[in-house]
Amino acid sequence: MVKDISSRIPFLKQVFSRRGLSIFAVLFIAFLTSGGIYAIINSPPTLVSTSSGNTYIYHSATSETSSELFVIFLLTVTGAAGFILLEEAFKKSFDLGGARMKFLLGIVLVLLAVGLLESLTYIKLH
Repeated sequence: MVKDISSRIPFLKQVFSRRGLSIFAVLFIAFLTSGGIYAIINSPPTLVSTSSGNTYIYHSATSETSSELFVIFLLTVTGAAGFILLEEAFKKSFDLGGARMKFLLGIVLVLLAVGLLESLTYIKLH
């Protein structure tokens, strides 16, 4: 019994480390900002029936489908990962090639997330 608990302590140290708690905080905030509370309270459908067929996007600013929740959540996490890579790229490092790669990948992730979120907003409201 004691050996079993002691073998799990390194895992718990990783989970409750500063990095583990930061990852949890980013995921939790992304869930909240993507409409997580709305999805928990209202249990929205995945598909919405319209006159032209079924769609995953509910064309309203006051409602969303659960599919939209997942897409917005993933795009928000993608943007956050891009900002984390940008922050890592600006740290003092002797590996200029790695820093350049982190910078470019961070820029691409942020621009991709923002662009797709804007596109989803445009599609949703028009």
